[in-house]
Amino acid sequence: YAVDYFNEEGIQEVIDYWNENMLPHVSPDCGGKSLAELMKINGGSIFEDSIEIHRTGSIWTANMLEDFEASQGYDVGKYAGVIAGVSTNKADEAERVTEDYNLVLGELYSSDHADKIMEWTKSFGYTYRAQAYTLSGLDVAGAANAIDIPEGDNSTAGDGIRNLASAAN
Repeated sequence: YAVDYFNEEGIQEVIDYWNENMLPHVSPDCGGKSLAELMKINGGSIFEDSIEIHRTGSIWTANMLEDFEASQGYDVGKYAGVIAGVSTNKADEAERVTEDYNLVLGELYSSDHADKIMEWTKSFGYTYRAQAYTLSGLDVAGAANAIDIPEGDNSTAGDGIRNLASAAN
C-alpha cells in the first residue's frame, strides 16, 4: 500500500498502527518494558525516509478539490486537464493553476502530514526527522521547514542542499 502524504487520514493510519502494534510491544530481552517505555527512557527521533512517489500522473489526494478551493479560492476541477499535464493554448493560465496546485501540495504536506507526525512524536518526547524529498509540487525548503530535523539524501544535491540549509537556519 502507499500512504497518502497529503491527507491527515493517511498519516493517521500509520500513527494508529504504531500506537496499536509497535509501541505497546514488550520484549522479554528488555526487562519487560514496552517499546514506548524504552523510547521514553532513551529519547530520540522518529525518522521518515525520503518520500519517493513513483507515478505516471499528478499527485492527488482524497480531499484535493475541497482543500484546493479552501486554499486558492477557486474550483481546480475546471482545470483537471492542466493538472494532468494535458497541453493547452492558455500557457499563462496553466502556469498559474500549476503553481497554485504546487502551493496546495506544500500546504497539505505541512498541515496534514508533518504537523500530525510532530504532534504524535512530541506525545512521547521525541522529535521528527525526515528527508525532505523534492517532488514535483513540493518545495524542499518548505517541506524541510515543516519538520523538527530536516535531512537530505542522495537525491538532495545541488540546490536541494542549499534549500535544506536555508530552511534549517
